[in-house]
Amino acid sequence: MPDINFLFNCWLKDPENENIFSDILRTLLSERKFEDVLVVFADASAYLQNKFFFSKIDALLSLKRYSEASVEIDKLSDNSSLKSYYSAVLLYLGGQAESAMNALNKAAEQAQLEDKGHLLKARLHYIKSEMKPALSCLEKISDSSRDAEYFGLSALLALDLGNIKLAKSSAEKSLKLSQNQFDALLALASIFVSELELSQASVIIEKCLTLQPKSGRSWSVKGQVSLFNRLYDIAEQDFRSALIYMPDHIGTWHLLAWNYYLLGRLDQAEEAFKHALALDNAFGESYGGLAVIAAVKGRIDECNHYIKLAFKLNKRSFSAEYAKALVEQSEGNTNGAENRVKGLLAQSSHLSDFTYAQLVARVVESVGND
Repeated sequence: MPDINFLFNCWLKDPENENIFSDILRTLLSERKFEDVLVVFADASAYLQNKFFFSKIDALLSLKRYSEASVEIDKLSDNSSLKSYYSAVLLYLGGQAESAMNALNKAAEQAQLEDKGHLLKARLHYIKSEMKPALSCLEKISDSSRDAEYFGLSALLALDLGNIKLAKSSAEKSLKLSQNQFDALLALASIFVSELELSQASVIIEKCLTLQPKSGRSWSVKGQVSLFNRLYDIAEQDFRSALIYMPDHIGTWHLLAWNYYLLGRLDQAEEAFKHALALDNAFGESYGGLAVIAAVKGRIDECNHYIKLAFKLNKRSFSAEYAKALVEQSEGNTNGAENRVKGLLAQSSHLSDFTYAQLVARVVESVGND
């Protein structure tokens, strides 16, 4: 990233230089110095203000000064693709994602969307877990427009699709362009958690929460760090904070349930799994979790019923396999239970190159170092 003081000195000598002014705005935006953007913009000539009008709107939107941003957006030409884009951004930031998508689709009918529009469409698809359309939108973005936000969103998308190597490389590319790119930081924190690099994950996720304190996904990742550090009471608070901002996130309900399980609060664990099941009754791990609770409580017939449902939806259900091991143990089949657990531990974690056995060993090692 260019040195901002050097850029300012160059600009004073050549105040009409578009390239220098562009670099100043880009640097300030990447460093999240949005108020400074507005100050610099006000000091620029009318020519540069007109040329880089969008930077003022970007700063106002980032500062959540939406009414002022709306006034500036209205100044753009009605047939401007930028006006369509920023109108959609305003709707998105106002919590109207569906209206934002409709605005972009309408704009695309009138003229070809610019790269910013494709990036916003990708984000809107991603929010709705529409991964293929999100990828398709990202692929339409030209190489010259593949900035920190592009690589950050690409990192999250790759992470959710299970491509950890691509997620990590995309996050690193993003953070080279902007050290505060939220999506990249969140993706990297999630990867570190999956690899049990908890100290690194903790530093990054705290930065995420500083940037976006109302990010449910960040709170959920923070909860995982607390969970793996065996800080179960803190983990419960973290997961509850996550659910304030994303109450329908099944993964967080599962994490909360397992946290209760480890605390021995089986009734609350069962309640959390049932809440997840109510959100999506076709998710096998919810049935598997309920099977585990039923097994521990000695309700074997109910446990076997949940196991069947879990395997019907997911033949490799981890929690259902664990529940079967608990049933075998309760029936005195110790060897069968041990072999089943060994088989589970030999599986590779879907979010890292480690097997579950290797991850458990790392946790045990960290316990020994406490």
